[in-house]
Amino acid sequence: MRRHKPTQAAFAVCHAAYLNPVCRFLPENLSILGYARSKLSKKDLQEKVKPNLKGDDDKVNEFLDKLDYEAGPYDKPEGYQKVCSAHSSA
Repeated sequence: MRRHKPTQAAFAVCHAAYLNPVCRFLPENLSILGYARSKLSKKDLQEKVKPNLKGDDDKVNEFLDKLDYEAGPYDKPEGYQKVCSAHSSA
């Protein structure tokens, strides 16, 4: 699977939910969290993802605002604890 396919799929679901009132099942305060070892800022992630999203610029930017990112190891609990503490109130 290409690494950008999950992001494209999430954008498609968000876009469909916006266009069709029947599909408005996503909360307005939706947040999509990415987690990987690469040290990226939220802005870095947005710049990396944006070229792969096709659609209205306003909707693309609205989707990008919902993205968040945390870097950490997969083999140690510290990274996951950081995610939980940073996003538990979201």
